[in-house]
Amino acid sequence: MTESMPKWIERLANRLAHLPRTKKRALMLMADTIGIPLVLWLSITLRLGTIHHHVSGTEWIYVAALLTSMPVFVRMGLYRAVIRYLGPRAVFTVATGVTTSVLLLSLLTSVWPQRAVPLGALMIYWAFALIYVGGTRFIVRGLLNFRWSNGTQRVVIYGAGSAGVQLATGLGRSARYHPVAFIDDNATLHGSTINGLEVFSLQSLPNLMRDEGVAAVFLALPSQSRRRRQEILKALE
Repeated sequence: MTESMPKWIERLANRLAHLPRTKKRALMLMADTIGIPLVLWLSITLRLGTIHHHVSGTEWIYVAALLTSMPVFVRMGLYRAVIRYLGPRAVFTVATGVTTSVLLLSLLTSVWPQRAVPLGALMIYWAFALIYVGGTRFIVRGLLNFRWSNGTQRVVIYGAGSAGVQLATGLGRSARYHPVAFIDDNATLHGSTINGLEVFSLQSLPNLMRDEGVAAVFLALPSQSRRRRQEILKALE
């Protein structure tokens, strides 16, 4: 199965992929500088049920939202992470960073003489910030991965160990191959996600070929004997 994307999305993905890492970080910082105050404003609006909630002297709350979030995100490494290789661990990092920033903002508003944000709005802000911070990064990740998968050979990796993860990372940088899944003999790994790729059994390979357009299988089994690798090759044939 061959996937395609609209040309304008492909051009955007290509442009993003070839930006220097410093510019990618600058774009993330700029997006959060605009997005975080907007998310807080939407949260207050939803809590109060009106867009007319501005009170003179409360503008500081939007600056405070930035000061309690972006330094935390920097400390958590959200601007150092390579977006295209974000894995499941990034979900925990995003959740920890957002929760910490909201707690800091709550503490600041509780001691400030003039309450600018209802407590309920901060709970909504926490939920919206999780969606915004995590969603923007994983949308870009999906866009970049889709860019690399478009026109490349889709493959699966046999072996979900450390060698398989390293191979998946290496292939992810290639414009020729796009890993879509792992295959592993360990039944306890089936259905789990490693480095952003789901682990399947060997019996699932025909479905992967049909549904995902898989054209090749790469072996990542350095600890297996030559005889075992030959058995696996025969099974694949």
